[in-house]
Amino acid sequence: YNPDDNTVTFAPVAGLRAGTGYQVILSSALGGPLRQSDYSWAFSTAVPQLEGVAPADGSSGVDIGLTEAVVDFSVAIDADQAVVDNFVLLQDGLAVALRDNDPEDRGDGQYGLAPAVGWQVGSTYTVQISPSVTGPLGTDQPITWKFSTAVPEAVEFTPAAGNDAVVPSDATVSIVFDNAIDDAALRTAGNVQLLEEGRALELSEPAYNPDDNTVTFAPVAGLR
Repeated sequence: YNPDDNTVTFAPVAGLRAGTGYQVILSSALGGPLRQSDYSWAFSTAVPQLEGVAPADGSSGVDIGLTEAVVDFSVAIDADQAVVDNFVLLQDGLAVALRDNDPEDRGDGQYGLAPAVGWQVGSTYTVQISPSVTGPLGTDQPITWKFSTAVPEAVEFTPAAGNDAVVPSDATVSIVFDNAIDDAALRTAGNVQLLEEGRALELSEPAYNPDDNTVTFAPVAGLR
């Protein structure tokens, strides 16, 4: 209390929470015996409103080099609401583990998240955020959006498709894609085959160059 300007000041120890209504009540006793009613008024804190997401909802062909998915709120959410239980990432309908410390608070109401194992090619991702992050006065509907990563297309073959004059000594086979591929899938047995008149040949381990999205391999015994 400051008697110079008759001002009473106080604050909640835990601070104010986003999107919440408050009522202040000071007892009528502060005004002496003739004061008939308490001093009171109400106010509310700003509701975190969704202002934007990235990648945009419904976008496709997203590069797997994406650092993180980002959601922007008009104001920061409460720190105890920025937890993995409230921020869920689905890959093709299945929940995936997030990076440590996700969702990352980027400041000014912006939060980022990404899968711990990185984004996978040709996949649909859905972000679901609990409505609880907007506070009691906020929305009662989940905040959700989805996007998909690029599906790689083959753009160049060596030997060229339909080439009927390949020299057997040129045994290396390569294929160039327009986007990154799933390197783990490339190395899974049975996912790369070279058939000689219908018979599968033994191959060298496929090599993948992520700089130009090229897969290279060769038949162990060469071409005939």
